[in-house]
Amino acid sequence: MKENNEVITKTCGIDGMHCTNCSASIERAFGKEEGIDVKVLLAQNEGVFTYDSAKWNEQKIARKLKTLGFSLHKESKVDWELVRLLVCWAFTLPLMVCMFLMMASVHYPHWVNYVQFGLCTVVEVLAGGRFFLGAIRDIKQRILGMDVLVSLGTLVAYVYSIVLLLGYHEHMLYFDTAAMLLSIILVGKYIEGKAKVKSARALRELMALAPDTALVLRDKQTIELPVEQVAVGDVIVLATGSRVPLDGKVLSGTVEVDESMLTGESMPQDKSAGDTVVAGTTVVLGNCQVEVTALSKETYLASIIDKVYQIQQQKPRLQKIADRIATFFVPGVLLLSAVCFVVSYWGLHLELAKAISRAIAVLVISCPCSLGLATPLSIVVGTTRAGRMGVVYNDSEIFEKMHGIKAICFDKTGTLTTGTFGVVEEDSTPDLDNIAYTLESVSVHPIAKALCAHLAQKGATIDPALSPREIAGQGVEADGYRMYKRDDVVYLAKEGEEVACWKVADTLKEDALDTLVKLHGSGVDVYMLTGDSASVALAVGEEVGIPSDHIFSRITPEGKLQVISDLQAKGIKVAFVGDGINDSLALSQADFAVAIGSGTQVAISAADVTVSGNSLSQVYKALSLSKAVYRNIMQNFAWAFSYNLVAIPLAFAGILSPLVAGLCMAFSNITVVVNALRLFAIRLDKAPKARQQK
Repeated sequence: MKENNEVITKTCGIDGMHCTNCSASIERAFGKEEGIDVKVLLAQNEGVFTYDSAKWNEQKIARKLKTLGFSLHKESKVDWELVRLLVCWAFTLPLMVCMFLMMASVHYPHWVNYVQFGLCTVVEVLAGGRFFLGAIRDIKQRILGMDVLVSLGTLVAYVYSIVLLLGYHEHMLYFDTAAMLLSIILVGKYIEGKAKVKSARALRELMALAPDTALVLRDKQTIELPVEQVAVGDVIVLATGSRVPLDGKVLSGTVEVDESMLTGESMPQDKSAGDTVVAGTTVVLGNCQVEVTALSKETYLASIIDKVYQIQQQKPRLQKIADRIATFFVPGVLLLSAVCFVVSYWGLHLELAKAISRAIAVLVISCPCSLGLATPLSIVVGTTRAGRMGVVYNDSEIFEKMHGIKAICFDKTGTLTTGTFGVVEEDSTPDLDNIAYTLESVSVHPIAKALCAHLAQKGATIDPALSPREIAGQGVEADGYRMYKRDDVVYLAKEGEEVACWKVADTLKEDALDTLVKLHGSGVDVYMLTGDSASVALAVGEEVGIPSDHIFSRITPEGKLQVISDLQAKGIKVAFVGDGINDSLALSQADFAVAIGSGTQVAISAADVTVSGNSLSQVYKALSLSKAVYRNIMQNFAWAFSYNLVAIPLAFAGILSPLVAGLCMAFSNITVVVNALRLFAIRLDKAPKARQQK
């Protein structure tokens, strides 16, 4: 929290948000108030409140949010949302049993109907309350969105069932439909809410990559200070194994710095006087003094966090399909039901009861229960199937995002490759292997360790006659021999003459080639964006079949973002697959973002999909499942509207009674459910047909 002249800026979690209408209503409501400004971060379920402390406080903000149907998030040892979900399903399952008994023409005592009424009422209150409040809020703002759709669907079934129960003592009731609709949607909201909480926590924890303290040189002595107390121009001391606390410029000394977390460059970088170092990177070897050039809130790492937040808010996201449809469907249904009553009563001069019956039949048969189920049920089944294979979807909109993807950009290090070094070429003899093994055994450099492991496998041994010593930035030397690295090759020199060499490289993942072949076969263009050198990037690209003009090397995080933006400017929908902090901007910018689960938490938080482990075949399965879920949703919508197109005219004409209309509505719902359940059975690892034929 920051305070200055009684103006306070505070970031608070907000519960109850589930669409862009929610965030817009909060910003609109607070925008009309004096002394406060709010920016809602929907992707993190947070709001940044800037307010005059003389006019506002946290309690007043909470009261204002409550009037809008939201609440400030409060940490609790009990997951009340999970409790709500479990209670709703505990009350819904008996209703489903009654539904199956009714469909099987099994009669039960009339008092069971009152039990159904009680069970459904509990679900309506616990699960439906948030949607009803949202619907009231949307109607006040002249918006007809998902809340109105869900509320209408469940309330019509609920109220109509009450009328039948109390007025006609019917056994054909629809309490089960109302409860199932709310409970299924509640599952999707719970999963989405948990993903958002995790995303917000991951971004906040990103700053922990930079140490909280720094060793500052003052009066020829080093003292440990919090980074907030370190000023621009102060000199900090770095040593082997330490993490850089602040951005700065090297004044003296030589070090090798691992910058892979920010640049994707797998090779540690040599840093000497005049070179810059970045907060969050790690000193692999050496000692140096660094002049601080940026405060803790102004570091390169901090700027990445800010940009991720900005992109997540600015990135255009398609509104939920059901929201768009509801804008026209909901008022259309209400109008049609009213017209039916008017025509029947005043036009055809039917009895009042029959006119009302026809109007109710139109409303029931066109009740958007199946339309409301179309999206959340497919998403629940899809995310469950994904979870079984180690794939986590971070929100429900990603299935729409995946539709129409024509290009996929891959990071190299840790994504296409394993992120560990191996010797790929060598020119040496057994005697020279022993000398190289002896020299490299004293180094803590990751490349030295990889070379030692390779030589040990070949049977190399330590030469006790040699006394190697490591020189930061220059390699290792002993008795006229010297080991040093140039680009991706390690050399052994004797008296200045190179006598042996080993080429080291990041090894390719076993399933990388097969995965990219399948992607090529599906008609998707594949790109590689990496911070590594051009020679390394081209070598990897050649192995996996990526054209050279689709390879971008020595590229910064901003450069990756720019490549994706350029492709999007051409009208191409772009997916990105990465694993590091340096990928977070690209992941946020992409239309569809996939993070490798073995990567950094911030990359995972910026992604739409997280794939556990290192397998690229899981990436292909995740993309295939996303496409399948989107097709499934479209099929559900197609059925829901086809059913309405046929059934509504029949109800309008009085051919279908409210009872038959209710049966048709139930059948429509069951059809949508069965179609969604098909997602459990589809094959995801199947190569495209065009590729199979080849």
